[in-house]
Amino acid sequence: FKEQTGQTVTDALRELRLRQAARLLRHSGRSVQEIAAEVGFHCPFHFSRRFRQAFGASPREYRQQTRGERTES
Repeated sequence: FKEQTGQTVTDALRELRLRQAARLLRHSGRSVQEIAAEVGFHCPFHFSRRFRQAFGASPREYRQQTRGERTES
């Protein structure tokens, strides 16, 4: 998998989960904790740390900055 994609399976799955979380933050009213759990992060702190690494903002900051956007990423 890594040879073909440049990522480990774990990294690719984490990226997909974080992208889904970003969509939910933009387009749903669910809490950050609910979204973290829905995409498979059992610890909200760990989710927030990984999210900030991926998107450069905390989940709450990201939601405030992107609320209502209709583009998919």
